[in-house]
Amino acid sequence: MRGKYSKSWSIDTMYTDARSTVEQYNEDPEKYVRSFTVRINGKKRNIITYTPDRNGAALRNIHSRFAFTISHCYQSMPDSFAYKKGSGILTCLSQHLQSDTFFKTDIHDYFNSIKFETLLSMFQEDKTCKRRMKKIKALLSLCFYNDHMPIGFITSPVLSDLYLHKVDESFLGRYDVIYTRYADDFIISGKNNMSSLEKAKNELEESLSEYGLSLNAKKTYFRTLHRPGDAIHVLGVNLVNNDPDPNRITVSDRYIRETSKDICRFLSEYQDQTKEENEIALSSAIGKIEFIRFVSPSSYSKLEKMVRIKHGEAVDLSRAMLEGLIKKNNS
Repeated sequence: MRGKYSKSWSIDTMYTDARSTVEQYNEDPEKYVRSFTVRINGKKRNIITYTPDRNGAALRNIHSRFAFTISHCYQSMPDSFAYKKGSGILTCLSQHLQSDTFFKTDIHDYFNSIKFETLLSMFQEDKTCKRRMKKIKALLSLCFYNDHMPIGFITSPVLSDLYLHKVDESFLGRYDVIYTRYADDFIISGKNNMSSLEKAKNELEESLSEYGLSLNAKKTYFRTLHRPGDAIHVLGVNLVNNDPDPNRITVSDRYIRETSKDICRFLSEYQDQTKEENEIALSSAIGKIEFIRFVSPSSYSKLEKMVRIKHGEAVDLSRAMLEGLIKKNNS
């Protein structure tokens, strides 16, 4: 933990304001949250988020304040690249442009594996927090639903990053491999250094097991880029051997296809969905569109063509146009 924050956003003030909500939420969380299913990256995800009423607004407000306070007191490790202003997938992958040997994995069922008591113990390591553990425990209870951390809560990104802080710390200062983490995706690489990567994999497994976490076997693999054109698919893009120059980053055809499907699904279903469902789907689509446009203009042209073919007509994929559809539908 680090830094200072406004007194009005302090744990003490927050706890005083939230006491009644804590009691009522723990007694009946269904008054404050709702669930629905959306497609993210082509997969169905059950999203737990806030009810569209005063109870949901109250919980959202507490979460916003709690997330703000934690993010201003907690120093994320430099090799963690998600949920940071000015950082992203490209920043993460740029660390690996000189590598030719890779280990890629993520965590099996990560959010459902985060344990309340383990997360709470991480706050005890800070002296300021240690004196307020009763209050922090109460506030933290608002960040779980049915003993799990929901993907849709405002607090989930910073708390899930904090949960892996010690794992990141165990790799800090390593010079035999390049270690990066993006949310729960791990990429470890080197230059003709498979033995070090295998050792790093074992150390990562051991470190994660201390927190009740395990690797996702289906997404755990090693890859060596032997010659120009060889590639590894990571975080929705490709790292391609560009020898004798550094590796280059391209958007995969699969990611473009999935994005085009998400856009066409949104265009065909937005009139039948709630405002909140549309906002989640729209946010996901816009993020992907802008990412593709930023990484590769040629990939963006391919996306426009796919959407035109699937949707039956050309579509303006700008943020303004897509947001305009929602406003028009909700008016």
